[in-house]
Amino acid sequence: MNRKAIAGLLAAGAIALGAAACSSGATAATPPAASAPATSAASAPAATTASDTQVCNAVNTWESNNDGLAATNFGADTASEGIVTEASGTSAVDTDVTQLSDDTGSSAATDISSLATDCATAGVTLTGSDFSSGSATPAAPAPAATTAPAMSAAQQQAVDSAQSYLADGQGFSATGLFKQLTSSYGEGFTEAQAEYAVSQAGL
Repeated sequence: MNRKAIAGLLAAGAIALGAAACSSGATAATPPAASAPATSAASAPAATTASDTQVCNAVNTWESNNDGLAATNFGADTASEGIVTEASGTSAVDTDVTQLSDDTGSSAATDISSLATDCATAGVTLTGSDFSSGSATPAAPAPAATTAPAMSAAQQQAVDSAQSYLADGQGFSATGLFKQLTSSYGEGFTEAQAEYAVSQAGL
């Protein structure tokens, strides 16, 4: 083989190697196939806290599934720990759930009672026996709003007269005002009307 043939072979080899290097470099420079864009923790939406209704319903489910487990043990198992995580807001129900998971004994009984009351306010009745009796001290029912009976016309007149006498600054005692209202020299109200007016006057 002469020098020209060797030089030609070397040149062809160099060209082939250069092409291979270029094609290999082009492949390396090609960006990877489209992949899901990375999301930063800052751009991910924050976890939303569960509503009071959801939390109370979850507590009911927990109690139903753990019938033999006292509610004072709430927070000691995976299911109730999940409810505590759900109840990460600042509502009264969230606070009750968190405290119940931390407390034991009589403190837990107080928490159970408070949770039952606050869930009832949220429209959910806790049905588990621990929440309605047993270790939970039932919450005292709120006193029913009493509506004062409407005054009769005669009672209204007696009240107006009593206020008029007191406004004059004559210094009536309850007994003196009663006598004035029932006196024939006063308005002549009945004893019942006078008593009503004196009670309304706060004497």
